[in-house]
Amino acid sequence: MQSTRLAEWKRPATIIAIIALAISGFVGGIEIREFLQPTTTTPPVHTTTQTTLVSRGTIQLIGAGSAIYINFTTPGSLVSATLNTSFTGVLTNYTTRLSLLSSNQYSLFKNCNCIFAGNYSSISTTWSSPLSNQYAAQINVPGTGNWVMAFQHEPGNGASESFTETISLTYTTIS
Repeated sequence: MQSTRLAEWKRPATIIAIIALAISGFVGGIEIREFLQPTTTTPPVHTTTQTTLVSRGTIQLIGAGSAIYINFTTPGSLVSATLNTSFTGVLTNYTTRLSLLSSNQYSLFKNCNCIFAGNYSSISTTWSSPLSNQYAAQINVPGTGNWVMAFQHEPGNGASESFTETISLTYTTIS
């Protein structure tokens, strides 16, 4: 029986079959190339979500065209940012408008004559509430950098207005 096995190894058909298996990469039904190919893995991305109080208190808008500005910054590694805002007038017969301004919009807003005329619609904002005595909203902040929230006096009203307000920023960054 031993001589039959040795004779089998010497047959040309057996030698060709062994060479074919070696070339194709199969041994015992398992493909060798599968184990030799490099694998690429993407490292996990770690994110951190934080909430920061931007402002809380009472603001007073005194005189025609007055505005109060609240500054905040979103970090450079930003994934997303949302402002949670709310305000309520102390007196029910007065309204205000809250706007989210980019740095460029803030410069245009500060230097226009629209504030005193009450024509806020002539200046582009990232977001604005309607004129209201009470309002709450979640606002998407579309990018990184310096931002300004502007409370604007009701047009044509020179009276003194008081509002309680709360603004918090929830943002997610890559850490």
